[in-house]
Amino acid sequence: MFIFTKYGDTWRRHRRLFYQEFQPSAVTGFRAHQREHAHPLLRHLIDDPAMFAQHIKHIEHHVHCVWN
Repeated sequence: MFIFTKYGDTWRRHRRLFYQEFQPSAVTGFRAHQREHAHPLLRHLIDDPAMFAQHIKHIEHHVHCVWN
């Protein structure tokens, strides 16, 4: 992560990429994807709360796929 990188060309490049992905206008683009996966996550948590960790790992996988 760029915050742990020594200041220089690499740090500036990473910061630029981070800003492009997380500026307010870019983040709103994730909203539909978040909604799409939030409802099933909540349903799974209600139906089987004992599997909380598995449900979170599942949603984490989907979030990771969006960023890659």
